Amino acid sequence: MEMKKLGLSSIVIPRTNVSMSIHIDSHCRVELRAKRKSEDEALNLVEKLRRAGYKPSMYVDGEDHVVLITHSNIRDSPLKLIVCKKLSKWLEGEKNERRRERIAKTMQNLKCFNNT
Repeated sequence: MEMKKLGLSSIVIPRTNVSMSIHIDSHCRVELRAKRKSEDEALNLVEKLRRAGYKPSMYVDGEDHVVLITHSNIRDSPLKLIVCKKLSKWLEGEKNERRRERIAKTMQNLKCFNNT
């Protein structure tokens, strides 16, 4: 499988070579998602993430298999720091006030501003 350049909303998950996209839902909760056409590829991805200590889940969306790490699993893992840094970059570069508010609310929900 070819490696594509990371997009603005993508991160590489530590201890894996898995790239996942950051998604903010309508409740200002963040998820990490990776889509695969093949169920076998998606299941392999889930297994890689589990071996690395993460708690992924999977669902089918049309013809795609979506592997995700939920907000609560991000908040309680080392991924929190990485996602918070990415959200902070988004916030700095965003000119649309409504989007800025959603990003800031997501950062608050993820507890990016807490030192704990």
